[in-house]
Amino acid sequence: MRISPFPRLLLAACCAFLACAAFAIDVEGRWKTNLGGPEGPEMVFTFKVEGAKLTGSVESPFGVNELKDGRIDGATLSFSVPFNDGLIEHRCRIVSDDEIEMDVIGVGDGALLKLRRAGNEPTKIAAEPPAPARPPRSHTWWNDRPVGQRVYTVDAKKLPLLSVRGNKFVDPAGTPVLLRGLCLSDPDKLEMQGHWNREHFVKVKEMGAKLVRIPVHPVAWRERTPAEYLWLLDQAVGWCTELGLYVMIDWHSIGNLATGVFQDPMYDTTREETNNFWRVMARHYAGHNTVALFELFNEPTTYREQLGPIAWSEWKRLVETQITMIRAANPQVIPVVAGFDWAYDLTPVRLEPIAAERIAYSVHPYANKRPQPWAPKWELDFGFVADKYPVIATEFGGFPKPPAPVGASPAPAPVRNATYGPEIIAYLESKGISWTVWCFDPEWGPTLIQNWDYELTPSGEFAKTALLAAGR
Repeated sequence: MRISPFPRLLLAACCAFLACAAFAIDVEGRWKTNLGGPEGPEMVFTFKVEGAKLTGSVESPFGVNELKDGRIDGATLSFSVPFNDGLIEHRCRIVSDDEIEMDVIGVGDGALLKLRRAGNEPTKIAAEPPAPARPPRSHTWWNDRPVGQRVYTVDAKKLPLLSVRGNKFVDPAGTPVLLRGLCLSDPDKLEMQGHWNREHFVKVKEMGAKLVRIPVHPVAWRERTPAEYLWLLDQAVGWCTELGLYVMIDWHSIGNLATGVFQDPMYDTTREETNNFWRVMARHYAGHNTVALFELFNEPTTYREQLGPIAWSEWKRLVETQITMIRAANPQVIPVVAGFDWAYDLTPVRLEPIAAERIAYSVHPYANKRPQPWAPKWELDFGFVADKYPVIATEFGGFPKPPAPVGASPAPAPVRNATYGPEIIAYLESKGISWTVWCFDPEWGPTLIQNWDYELTPSGEFAKTALLAAGR
């Protein structure tokens, strides 16, 4: 039986009609998708159609870009998007009135995305959540005042003013004064460990001290902050004034200030920080008689050239600058200048003394600095300076326990440097050199106390005996 061709013609006509209907879908407007999945950053395409020409734009986290080379042909459309000086090709197929499949070509292995028709809701382009609103600023920095500008005046004139005359420290009557005392550990350390109190200074006074050397480590100065550290120093000055103790403030760094390289991290500083520290100290304690001395730098050293070179002439310029800045605010305090070799060697002073009046020099004559006999070497290394300028041994110690009497049973073992204590004290006293012994702390050696019950070490026993005898 022959089949009429009419059904086949009808079927073809229906297919053609449906295709034409698909091609007639209006793609103009906004379409959106997400890169990398539903939670990815949003992209919004805006299409415009003029015959076979497709134009528009795309918004994404990378910005807004104009579509290039856009074409529409029935159910397919294509365009390119500029990116990094190139073009990324996009080929699309209309699936329905609300969906377009899009093949992105030229980025990695490509990507197949689905566009869905977007309404008039706001575009969510941001890839990150918006930053929280900042609170309004309240710091009126233009009203700030330098740290230390407030002068500490409590009982400022209670102790007699010390000054320099020739090679001596003198009181207001011109009577020579030999200063003798002890070195504390850093106030920041003491406060953190719970031992920063008036009683600590009472114990120093009981040792026979007339002078307290207070070391300020650069790291502690920064970490506590200058304003908070001054609060500790004010307490110390107050307690010392009550107890009749003079104060020497020591910038406790070890290293080469010229190269900016130091022996350990706790000593790290800079010229600028060092100069500003002394400017703060000078302003804050201007006119306070208790704060008698500023030790400008604890121990200058090249650490056997490991910290780089420095000439005496350069060191001389550095400390002369500090003295000038100190004197501008505080003309009465006495600057104290250290020599090289961890503050032991003052021989350059013979030819190039510091160009400043009314200063003193410091020395740290530990027993290990020179072999015995000590006294002739001390004279050559620093003692001669005391003939012309005030000198103060700001750090030394480690006095051994006195040997047992000869003939004692059992026979006493030899004691290394057994005579160091008596010899160094006798030498300093004979030269009119003031002195402070290190260290009134059970952890920082050579220690003077064994524990925080203030039991003395052999070195502490010797120091106490020497201080009390000298004070009689």
